[in-house]
Amino acid sequence: MSSLKELRKLENGLYYVDCLNGYKFIFDSQDGSWIISNYLPSENEIRNYLPNMKSESYIDVRDIVLNTTNKCNLACKYCYVGEHNEKNLTYEMGKKIIDKLIQLYGKRDKPIEICLHGSEPLENWDVLEKLILYGEEKNKIYNKKIVKFGLQTNATQIDEERAKFLKDHDVGVGVSLDGPEKFHNLTRHYRNGQGSFEDVINGIKILNKFYGKVNALCVVSKYNVNQLDEVYEWFKNCGYFEKVRFLFVHPDKYGRKKEYLPDIKTLLSKYIPIFVEELERVSEGKNYFLNNVETRIINFILPKVKPICGRCANTFIQPAIYLDLDCKGV
Repeated sequence: MSSLKELRKLENGLYYVDCLNGYKFIFDSQDGSWIISNYLPSENEIRNYLPNMKSESYIDVRDIVLNTTNKCNLACKYCYVGEHNEKNLTYEMGKKIIDKLIQLYGKRDKPIEICLHGSEPLENWDVLEKLILYGEEKNKIYNKKIVKFGLQTNATQIDEERAKFLKDHDVGVGVSLDGPEKFHNLTRHYRNGQGSFEDVINGIKILNKFYGKVNALCVVSKYNVNQLDEVYEWFKNCGYFEKVRFLFVHPDKYGRKKEYLPDIKTLLSKYIPIFVEELERVSEGKNYFLNNVETRIINFILPKVKPICGRCANTFIQPAIYLDLDCKGV
């Protein structure tokens, strides 16, 4: 994804972004329809093609993932961010991003969902607080919930004051945790090698006090794939979580971290029975525990829908936009 400075306006609500290999992503900010072209067509040409793309391959942007900092207090083995640095999102830039998103998507009936992400977003807490309050100001101005925030955190820096603020301002919280202590501490540890599990659980307990159960994100790597069934049962039975999402390790854009990939045969043998169990719960109208089971079902029943972004998207027909601090491309 390119930076906001590289977002170029054409005519009558049309914008485009220069992509890799000379291609241009052209979209209509009014209805979300889009095309990809290897040249810049005229407005008439764009309008002729846009309706064909809207219903077949694209419904709407569902989530905006906003990187708020490159800093992190952990040193996870498989982290694909690369070298962490001290760069933070500034409040002024955050405001500009919120304003631009409202300009592009503010006419929808549903709010713009912005996930405050990182590295570890709580490393930039002061700016997060201000942006959340700025979003509330916009909600009051528009007399509706035009912006809603979420937060993905490792929870090691959660305290009661922060948890209360997040709850009071209706910020959804997801916690990154790789299963019970014996698995989590193998991958998610501090820079001195000390495991983070106890601090994460302490943060989760504080969140439970204000939120009730929260959602978990578990990275599946070579360290926990062999016991994925055990990890799944632990998440279900520990009492802290509403749902869990399994995210499989992937290398960064330079191919680093391949050594932490889960063995594909083992992954399939462990994950498929879990998915089948969850699918049975859905078909019977029971509560299900996998946070992304709906995505998997959509992929099966809509095989003709082309993937937009398999790495970031919440679903393959409702892509997420990832806004990085460097914004040099993904």
